[in-house]
Amino acid sequence: MDDLLRLLDEGETLPGSMSGSLVRGVRYRGVPAVAKTVSARELRFHLETAARLPVRTARLLDHQRTVGGAFLVFEEIVPTGEPSWDAVVADLALLHGCDVAAPASPEPVPAPRDVLEGFWADDHDLLTRVLADGPCTDDVLLPTHGDAHLGTVLADATGLVWLDWAEFGLGSPAADLGFCSARAAATERGPLPGALDDGVRRYERWVLMAQWPEFARWNPPEAAERVRRRVHELTRG
Repeated sequence: MDDLLRLLDEGETLPGSMSGSLVRGVRYRGVPAVAKTVSARELRFHLETAARLPVRTARLLDHQRTVGGAFLVFEEIVPTGEPSWDAVVADLALLHGCDVAAPASPEPVPAPRDVLEGFWADDHDLLTRVLADGPCTDDVLLPTHGDAHLGTVLADATGLVWLDWAEFGLGSPAADLGFCSARAAATERGPLPGALDDGVRRYERWVLMAQWPEFARWNPPEAAERVRRRVHELTRG
């Protein structure tokens, strides 16, 4: 255990996640690797489920349980480019269609009301309606990533590799796609292209209105403008 935990002290902190996990680039048995602190839920996923999925996850090299969670060491993934939308959607369809046991997905939580009302001051009535309706996910519960976006999937020489499985569980496929599209809507890449199912559109709008404003302060002004435009597009249908 001491040798594994020493990797956290010696490694280089990587740009990371908003989840609070500590992520560091390390050398493990002489090869480049990535060390990460995770919850007990994510540890169970990697030990019991990852190998049974039809999509690729980073290979787990070692792990050590800690109080309330674990310390994991993964293979290093060397990206070769940006994931294509077609590949992302195809992989999520494979995941949603697989037959594996999974816990219930965590319920999505909106940002504090004062934060939302400040950001959506010019769209107060729409905000009230969207919050009252809720995420509007469908009743079909299938295996979902739970945190699918372009920051949790990498493209390397052999295809896509999915990361950050802390929210994996039985949930709405529309929520997986809607969340992925919402996260991209604030960026230059833009949301999922083409005609989206109503459930995907509703969930994307809910994420943009009920969750994204909490992260506005970490984004440039143009990102906020993209979010507002996208919400209006989704509302017009």
